[in-house]
Amino acid sequence: MAKLVQYILIIKEHTAGWPLGAIVAQGCHAVTACMALYHNSEAYKSYTRESELSEMRKVVLESSMEQWCLLKQTLEAKGIRFYEWFEKPENVLTAVALLPGSQTILKPLISHLKLL
Repeated sequence: MAKLVQYILIIKEHTAGWPLGAIVAQGCHAVTACMALYHNSEAYKSYTRESELSEMRKVVLESSMEQWCLLKQTLEAKGIRFYEWFEKPENVLTAVALLPGSQTILKPLISHLKLL
């Protein structure tokens, strides 16, 4: 099986001016929620297999809301799962975690986004 990668998107206009630790926490929340929701998926089972733990790959990207809305449509059309993290009590989307997947499938879909 191809190595899996998990992409995390930080919504830049909703986190602008935040301390780095707060931004990292948003990504962590999104990943944790995604894992909790999809823990029985083959992707997460493979990604978190004990023999693979030291090989985990995550890529953190920045996205505007406009970019995310377009990408979300593409991901949904292709059946690619993700979790949107909304900061409370403001109910503002701050981060999105994609289910771990093959980089050859996911990278072309998100290659227009910049590394954070």
